[in-house]
Amino acid sequence: MYPNWVLVLNIVIGLIGVYIGRKLIRNKMSVLTALIIDIPVFLLGLIVSHYVPI
Repeated sequence: MYPNWVLVLNIVIGLIGVYIGRKLIRNKMSVLTALIIDIPVFLLGLIVSHYVPI
């Protein structure tokens, strides 16, 4: 089982993804801006999943 903070971090990352997706669909954010925001969030998720044991 993952620690609680990892699960909360996954929820936050998911909500950021939903927020970016809604902004993209409504054309209030460019694709480049969304990628600039999304890539560091994705890398953070990879780093956490690599260093936290299951």
